Amino acid sequence: TPRRSILASAAQSLMSHRMRAAAGAVAMRGAGLTVGGFYAHFESKEAMFREVLGQTSRLMWTTLLSELKMPGVKGRRMEVAIRYLTPEIRPSWLPPCPLPISLAESAQEKGSYQQIFVSEISAWADALVEAIGPGMSRAAALGWISLKYGGRALARAAEGTPLESEMLHGAKALAADLLDMDLEAPEMRAYLESARKTARTRKPPEALRDHALLSSPPGESDDGSESAGAD
Repeated sequence: TPRRSILASAAQSLMSHRMRAAAGAVAMRGAGLTVGGFYAHFESKEAMFREVLGQTSRLMWTTLLSELKMPGVKGRRMEVAIRYLTPEIRPSWLPPCPLPISLAESAQEKGSYQQIFVSEISAWADALVEAIGPGMSRAAALGWISLKYGGRALARAAEGTPLESEMLHGAKALAADLLDMDLEAPEMRAYLESARKTARTRKPPEALRDHALLSSPPGESDDGSESAGAD
């Protein structure tokens, strides 16, 4: 539908523009529609990006939590960090998380964008507590989210430099240290290698296959490689 096409185009636009700078015209052109029809679908550019911000964030963490495979509380906590902080294992159909690039603007706006940010972080924390199980409090979940988003935001700021990958690796290494795990252990290396290979062929969970913001049709993927600026 036109609305779905606009949302998908806006999600891509959001990755390369600040929310206020990413005009509705950009999303409309990306969707192959005339700019004049924008207000038939959304009351404002801000309303469109509020919807994209919330939907993209929830799609990301819903998918991530549905795929946890490591055993035990520590394993699941580590897997969350690895999956979020390793861009190359994100399947091509899953939109990148928009929250790290929206932190400053959410703080500046103190309005609707901030409300979406607060709502999504709160929901993400509650879902993380439920997915990890006993041993993960809401406070711990918020701390874990802070580590992941902080690592992504700092890596994005260093995009295109050696520090970018160092920041991502450093955040994962800190997560491993906090859990008394070894990021370089053979089983961890094997997990990452397997995740990189399956990123090419993974399909969306059945419940999400008709989601408006999937980046490409199920079954279509590229090599998944990208910089931190796109995830």
